[in-house]
Amino acid sequence: MRTARLRRGRTLLPVVGLAAATLGGAALGGPAASAATAPAVRLTFNSSLPGIGNAFTTIANSGTLGSKVKIDVATAGGGHAIQVQGASGSGRAARLPSYDGSTSGPRAVVRIRNSGTTDYLSPGTAAFTWSADFQLDSVSSDSTSSSDNGDNLVQHGLTQNQWKLQLDHRRAGCFVSGSKSVVSATTAATVNSTSWYHASCRRSIGGNGAVAGVTVVLRRLDPATGNWVLVESRRTAGDPGNVVALDAAVPMSAGGKLTNDGTSVATSSDQFNGTIDNVDYTLG
Repeated sequence: MRTARLRRGRTLLPVVGLAAATLGGAALGGPAASAATAPAVRLTFNSSLPGIGNAFTTIANSGTLGSKVKIDVATAGGGHAIQVQGASGSGRAARLPSYDGSTSGPRAVVRIRNSGTTDYLSPGTAAFTWSADFQLDSVSSDSTSSSDNGDNLVQHGLTQNQWKLQLDHRRAGCFVSGSKSVVSATTAATVNSTSWYHASCRRSIGGNGAVAGVTVVLRRLDPATGNWVLVESRRTAGDPGNVVALDAAVPMSAGGKLTNDGTSVATSSDQFNGTIDNVDYTLG
């Protein structure tokens, strides 16, 4: 078992990262079929506005939270989230900026915020799932120090009390940081730039014989059949504890990293370079 210590100011949190892996090629049902509970946040990008080829300004939440969260796009450097056709031409999706390693490069991150003072985006000690469909560009990093060398798909929080799904080095990774520890699971398999994928993360809780942990599942869309085919599933045992943001103003983001007040992190944006769709956050 790999055990390390992560320094967070004066707090030291154990980092747990040993994962059990499952590889496969069996066809599965659609990714949404795996969730037993309806998503609290769901972004399909399927509205008639802004129209194919135009930039999103606001985005509807088709999840159960409805208008309890407000969704728009945080931009910098002339970046935009553009409405495009989704996987295999079905539905619509959001095209995010291409790779630019400079601090002034184009950035566009979907920003999901609580509409009021109640925090609906912090799972606490509950089980929860977060996921997205995506197609990653062929170029999304370089070998030198860069302000855009990460590809964050879905995220809430920056460091402590954080959960995120990222594609660093083209590997899907799930991370949960709470009051007890940081628990992560990352695929060994990498993604290519020609396929659509679905990546999901789940934080499960212990009790009644179950072991707490974090699971990452990566699936690839087979365009011939329309099925999502299992690429890899990995699970790391561990309990991150209570996962609660500093306050209700901390945003959830899709397609990159935001500060706690909701602005783009220009010097370390972790901008996702490619197209995203069907972003979900589900409690339970």
